[in-house]
Amino acid sequence: MNTTIFNYHTNANFADDVTTAVRKLFVSLFGKKPVATEEVVAERSAEETIWWLSSTANEVEAHSPSLASELRYAARA
Repeated sequence: MNTTIFNYHTNANFADDVTTAVRKLFVSLFGKKPVATEEVVAERSAEETIWWLSSTANEVEAHSPSLASELRYAARA
């Protein structure tokens, strides 16, 4: 018989945890990565990031309203 123990961290500020997770996701996806030719990759400007998050939120609004809300929250932060 196997026993599994789950340790749940209860935090009153769930929105900050979600925002932090979304930011880390975007950093891992769009952050600078080493290139074989060592070219410098231009960073996206804050306006582009906000625009991208907002447009993605609009696209997923119909099938995932909570995700759209989280994306809009991340765009404002």
